[in-house]
Amino acid sequence: VYDYPSEGNDSDFIEDEIILLSKIFKEVNIIPLKKSNLKSDYIDYENINYDFSLNEEIFNFYNILKKLKNILLSQIFWKEIFSVKKSIIKKIYMIIKERYLAECIYIWVKKKIKNIDRDELFYSYWANHTLLAFYLLKKQEIIKNCFARTLGSDLFGFIPNDKFVPFKSYKFQQLDFLLILNDGQKKLLLQEKLMTSDRIIKAYQGMNLQNFCTLNNSEKEIHIVSCGALIHVKNTIKILEFIYWLKKILPDYDVSYTSIGDGYNFNEIKTYVKNNLDSVNVNLIRNIPNFFEYLKSNKVDYFINLSHSEGMSFAIMEALSCSIPVICSNIPGNIEVINNRNGHIIHSIDIGNYKKVIKKIEIEKKTNLILQKKIESRKLILEKLERKKALDNLKTIITKFYNF
Repeated sequence: VYDYPSEGNDSDFIEDEIILLSKIFKEVNIIPLKKSNLKSDYIDYENINYDFSLNEEIFNFYNILKKLKNILLSQIFWKEIFSVKKSIIKKIYMIIKERYLAECIYIWVKKKIKNIDRDELFYSYWANHTLLAFYLLKKQEIIKNCFARTLGSDLFGFIPNDKFVPFKSYKFQQLDFLLILNDGQKKLLLQEKLMTSDRIIKAYQGMNLQNFCTLNNSEKEIHIVSCGALIHVKNTIKILEFIYWLKKILPDYDVSYTSIGDGYNFNEIKTYVKNNLDSVNVNLIRNIPNFFEYLKSNKVDYFINLSHSEGMSFAIMEALSCSIPVICSNIPGNIEVINNRNGHIIHSIDIGNYKKVIKKIEIEKKTNLILQKKIESRKLILEKLERKKALDNLKTIITKFYNF
């Protein structure tokens, strides 16, 4: 696990999986990278152990020369360095960081190996540097079994308009299997020949259905909400453009937009709002304690997500579970769960497609067809993303693959 039991947006999903694993195996060992901002209520079961010594290894600079020597003698390190062609400084930094963290994990496991049964399973919730460590460990037959999950940017890249991921050609080689969230992830893995099809397994992360359905009965009011980090990949400026055209096309409507999230684009977004959305009720909220509670205490017509890349948005899942239809971009992570019945897909981020969707929204508000979309949103969770079903599926995958 990368951070748990530190606070994180994915804590609920991680806790679900930890509890499931604790029921399958006699013992579960959590090896966090971080050791700060710990949750006050993290899982404390008798057969779940937390070992924070990996964090100490990362910041153990007494043997840093040994680590650097190993890294500098590593062929895959130099192959990765020499493959960089653009955004050179940023990519080299990413390569060095990931190789260093992988080396720390590699050394940590080698130290612990005397106390580790070689038949134990190693699992990484993210497809990050840990997978490079798995590659190094398994190549030397230090560990035998490992699998992982990929969520989004860990496969499609963190740099705007660039799919660069450090050591991508190595990370997936030695995995027994990889859990994915959408067909787009599988397509990329196969196109780039990172894995064979039989080792790629779809496993959704489930969401509890909220016994709640908000309905704004006012025909002339529209409240749209987004939630996510204010960074390039989330494409919040394009959301603001959509809101601009919504008000322009429907001038008689009382349009409200709430953005929940923080990030390096916050000031740019604030400036756009000031210059272009003076006739819209805009609320920029950096942080909230609980997204569910916000949705339940505010009348929300639509949730919007125009991301460039998503594995499967947590916030979209949360909105659907509160029976809120979604307006989204045409990317694999979104269209895996959104269709014309439970929302609107903007097939191309441009004014023409904005107008098509806005006209449909106008009809839904006038005729109350939005209620049917809310019903379909709820239905999607029950049929495809219900938490117990998702966890049962994960249990089946693990037990079947390892013949338990």
